[in-house]
Amino acid sequence: MNRRKLLQAAGLGLVTTAIAKPAIAHAQGPIKIGLIQSMTGPFNDTGKAVVNGAQLYVRQYGDIVAGRRIQLIVKDDATAPDQAKRVAQEMIVNDKVAVIGVGITPSALTIAPLVTEAKVATVVMLSGASITVERSPYMVRTSFTLGQSSAVMADWLVQNGARKIVTLVNDWTPGLESEAVFKEHIPKGKAEVIESLRMPLANPDFRAVFATRT
Repeated sequence: MNRRKLLQAAGLGLVTTAIAKPAIAHAQGPIKIGLIQSMTGPFNDTGKAVVNGAQLYVRQYGDIVAGRRIQLIVKDDATAPDQAKRVAQEMIVNDKVAVIGVGITPSALTIAPLVTEAKVATVVMLSGASITVERSPYMVRTSFTLGQSSAVMADWLVQNGARKIVTLVNDWTPGLESEAVFKEHIPKGKAEVIESLRMPLANPDFRAVFATRT
């Protein structure tokens, strides 16, 4: 066989392989990724931002990975842990998702036992509490903890002359952790946290909290 015929045969083999792989992948079905995010409720802005980011990535880079199509399934937890648990059960049992992307901390903590039992890989896309990923060996964080940010803020404030400080956080795990870390990083004798205010998660309007202190 001469070189031209050899190259033609090799090319035909490559084309045949390229055609066969997508056909096999299509038969396997899509890889389903379930996004449990707060599309309504007090934290709907952050939930929508996560979903928009995931959808933008798919639009820019395509929905095919390793020859299989990626299917995003978005469901609203309404910023409510009970709703998140119900949605997670539906995704695991009915939708047969391969991966779950979870949002706020209460939702993440609620579904941790479910993803552990079902052995479903779960990406923590929003929760800022350090304890979240400790609740399940199937959870991994792609974001940050609020305690990390709080430590930096405390150092910066003291370095820039703050002496009397009032903290204001949401009354839930990430907020309380942020408050604790912040206070730990305030050097004694250089500055003082004179008051710590907390606002309910269901009503993140800090004006009402300040009004009670005036």
